[in-house]
Amino acid sequence: MTPNSLSSFFTGQYMPHGHCYMWQPHILWTNVISDLLIAAAYFSIPLAIVIFSRRRPDIGYRPVFVLFSMFILMCGITHVFGIVTIWHGIYGWHGITKAITAAVSMMTAVYLYRILPELVGITTPKQVEGIKKELYSISEEHKFLSMQVEQQRLVQFMLDTMPIGACLLDKNFDVLLSNETFREESGLSLHESESISLTELLEPDNVSNEAFMSMLSQKLRNHGQGSFKVDSIVTLRGTTKNFPAEVTIVKENFGSQSYFVVTFKNLTEIENVKRLLVESHAKLERAINATEDGVWEWVVKDNSMTWSDTFYDLIGVSELAPQHIDTWKSHIHPDHLDRVNDKFEEHFKTKEKLVVEYLGKNKKNQYGWFNLTGNTLFDVKGTPITMSGSLRYIQDSKSLEKQVIEKTELLNTIFEGANNAIWVIDVEPNSEFRFTSFNRTAAERMGIDIDEVIGLSLTELKSKFGADNIERFRDNYQSCVDIKDVKEYSECIPSKGKQHWYQTTLYPIKNDSGEVIKIVGSAIEITALKKIEQEIAENKQFLENIIDASICGICLFSFEEQKVVRINQRYTDILGYSLSEVKNLDDPISIYHPEDVLDISKHIELVIESESGSRFPIQYRMKHKDGHYVWCHTVNTIIKRDKNNNPSIMLTTFIDVTEQIELLTRLQESNSYLERFAMVASHDLQEPLRKISSFSDALSERLAEHLSKDEESKFQFERIQDAAKRMRIMISDIMGLSQINTAALHKQRITLQEAVSMACDQLQLVIEESNAKINVVKGDTELFVDRSLISQLLQNLIGNAIKFKSSNTPLIEITAQNQNNSTTIYVKDNGIGMEKRFCKQIFEPFRRLHSKDKYQGSGIGLAICKQICKVHGGTIECASDINVGTTFVIKVPKKEL
Repeated sequence: MTPNSLSSFFTGQYMPHGHCYMWQPHILWTNVISDLLIAAAYFSIPLAIVIFSRRRPDIGYRPVFVLFSMFILMCGITHVFGIVTIWHGIYGWHGITKAITAAVSMMTAVYLYRILPELVGITTPKQVEGIKKELYSISEEHKFLSMQVEQQRLVQFMLDTMPIGACLLDKNFDVLLSNETFREESGLSLHESESISLTELLEPDNVSNEAFMSMLSQKLRNHGQGSFKVDSIVTLRGTTKNFPAEVTIVKENFGSQSYFVVTFKNLTEIENVKRLLVESHAKLERAINATEDGVWEWVVKDNSMTWSDTFYDLIGVSELAPQHIDTWKSHIHPDHLDRVNDKFEEHFKTKEKLVVEYLGKNKKNQYGWFNLTGNTLFDVKGTPITMSGSLRYIQDSKSLEKQVIEKTELLNTIFEGANNAIWVIDVEPNSEFRFTSFNRTAAERMGIDIDEVIGLSLTELKSKFGADNIERFRDNYQSCVDIKDVKEYSECIPSKGKQHWYQTTLYPIKNDSGEVIKIVGSAIEITALKKIEQEIAENKQFLENIIDASICGICLFSFEEQKVVRINQRYTDILGYSLSEVKNLDDPISIYHPEDVLDISKHIELVIESESGSRFPIQYRMKHKDGHYVWCHTVNTIIKRDKNNNPSIMLTTFIDVTEQIELLTRLQESNSYLERFAMVASHDLQEPLRKISSFSDALSERLAEHLSKDEESKFQFERIQDAAKRMRIMISDIMGLSQINTAALHKQRITLQEAVSMACDQLQLVIEESNAKINVVKGDTELFVDRSLISQLLQNLIGNAIKFKSSNTPLIEITAQNQNNSTTIYVKDNGIGMEKRFCKQIFEPFRRLHSKDKYQGSGIGLAICKQICKVHGGTIECASDINVGTTFVIKVPKKEL
């Protein structure tokens, strides 16, 4: 060991302290035990200080407690080292502990002197006791005041949560205090509510408010300073609009002052409830009056009843009849009365809802079916008090129920007796299908019994129908399920050694979620149809051969391709072109004669605008392949249209009429010659007739005296004059007929009413003499005709209707109806009529059905009518019944507007 070195400071080779005690036990152990007790005390005192400082953090001075704890702890450690050095000479370590203890002690002393003035100022226990008493007194006063404040808050809370408005008024009726409900109803802020008077709260110019203030003033005069209470209904100013309120004012004295406590109850909701009740009652009355049911109530004790007006009407009794149970029972059929009574008794016993149907007299005093429903209010003993319900007339529903039953039976009959195979299957998971219905026809065609199919799935029927058929059925059924729509297909099913074709339709039945849950199948045997299809295919070529052999040229024109797409052999025979030549024409219009192109264009426009299937004829010239022109009589019609109704395919059929046109030309020349001849002949015939008439008139005047004595001679003279007159009329009519045949038409627009008016002007005298009535229906219908000719046509028909009248006043009805390309005129009379076999003959010249002595005329009038229609390109027909009348039907072409 090196003296005065660091190692010598921490070595334990020094002589132990026990040598100083000469190792005498009584001295040694006295020091050891004393040091142990001192160290234990020093160690426990810091622990107590720490516990105290933690539990009383309010005392403060934490550094003092920490320093004292460290100082005492280090003292304890020093005493421990004192014990150790008795046996071990580690005096260097012992010195270090003492140095630390000294340092902590000095720090504690210095800090203690620093805070000594504060420690001196700490309150004494006596002072603390006085302070505690003073604080207790203050605390009690604070509690009392807090309780008063809390009570005030509770009172204000109670007032604010009250469903009615409340306020406190001074003697001048100014608001001092108010609750929240009052402010909300009146729309005032807290500040505004404390600066408003009662009169400002009331709606001005209100009768009830003025009455309330008058009553309040009267109370004040009567009671003076005494207390009183006033209740009234007033109208207050609100946030958005004024509202009715029930107000109560109580006057009370508080101290030396008088105050008014006012409460307001907003009656808006009550008024709304009243209004809703009134409206509800009105709606209920309207509903009761509007329903077809009669509503009733029966007081069981006295058998009196109350019922609606509909009830009166249903049971067919007068409104003056007493509302009594006997009045109602009187309308019940006697055979049903006992059953109705039994139903009532049963209802009273079971207390279940009463429902009974019976026959009773209705408002027509006829028996019909009624449905009575009702329920009863019982007392605590189960005795019926009041019964209420409704009465409905169910005759129609009974009839409908009967029809439903009959139709159900009919449907079952159809299902079992139909020639179609019908079945129903349930859709199951995993593409499985189970038969639930199978009609007789289906069973017969499959060659099985119905019981062998019902309730079985496709898988279970493989042995009966064959695996291939089952899988095909399954695929088709599953396809119907997947598409969720009707599925149609053809299928071949072998049965009894033969192949049978069926047209099958599957109809899906869906649930509310749109999933297919059932399939109804229907199959029609089309084996014969399949054979027919084969025959049709075989006949197709045959028909094409017939078309090619037809006398008509035929071509199909496609509007989409704007060219001819097909022709027959006759087309080539007439015009010389093949299909490829027609398709490849540089200018398709060049095939038509230039003079006819405009007419053809108009004709095609007419065909395009017409309905499919309408046929329109036209004649025009087409250039033959060799260069000469061929007259063709052509008929065009649209045979196919697209989805937008635009023309797609036009069919053209034509024949070669070149020879006919040439013959017609020669015929027109001949007619022209005959016309000139007729004019000359009629002129030459008129001259002798005029002389005959003149000479006969002269002789009649000269021989008047003689003829008055000779009746036979007078009769013969009259016959001569009458014959000459008829001859002159006949020549004039023949002349008119020949002129109509060749005269140029001057067509113009004229209404039916105008045409009839012109005809009636010519017949005015005849119409007045016969009292004939002429009615024109749809008189504004436009006609595109020759004015004079159409007037003459109608004049002849109206004149004939008057001439051939029956014993009744002549009634002639003339009407018109527009059709696609023509206008039809109907002329109907109530005359003597004729037999149907004469309806065509009457249009022949000089054809008479009656003697000329009975009905005068030349016999040419209807022939003229026919000729007028003919030159207009129209027709005239006749329909007649004897003693009923005659109807003439005239059709004339209509020029499109």
